Amino acid sequence: MASKVIRGGQLIEIDFLIDTGADSAILGPQDAVSLFGIEQYQEMFEYNQPISVAGVGSGLAVQQFVQLLLFDTVGGSISFDHTITVMKLALDENERPTNWSMPSLLGRDILEHFCLNLCYRPPAVELESLDDYDLSSR
Repeated sequence: MASKVIRGGQLIEIDFLIDTGADSAILGPQDAVSLFGIEQYQEMFEYNQPISVAGVGSGLAVQQFVQLLLFDTVGGSISFDHTITVMKLALDENERPTNWSMPSLLGRDILEHFCLNLCYRPPAVELESLDDYDLSSR
């Protein structure tokens, strides 16, 4: 799902995978460096106590406030302020990055605010505000 993250007045495009099994939205290391820049990304982990994240993309992470502008495939957009989990770059025993290209995930902490409509044919993803969602018509 395409989205733009607003940081310092700039819009940075980031593709999020929708992960209904993820507890929280996660920003992968490559996307985090694109958004924050390498120096600020490194400082996040120097000045904040990292937390441990378990799952497919396990490792250390920090929490960071961002503004998201989510775009669905049917032309809608929703602005959303949120604290997102930022993954720390993990290195193997030979100092090679192991999670650099980890995808960013849109987890339940954001999805719980919307009705998520998925359509196979034609392929479409739609986020509908719960305020606009009419349960009686479903």
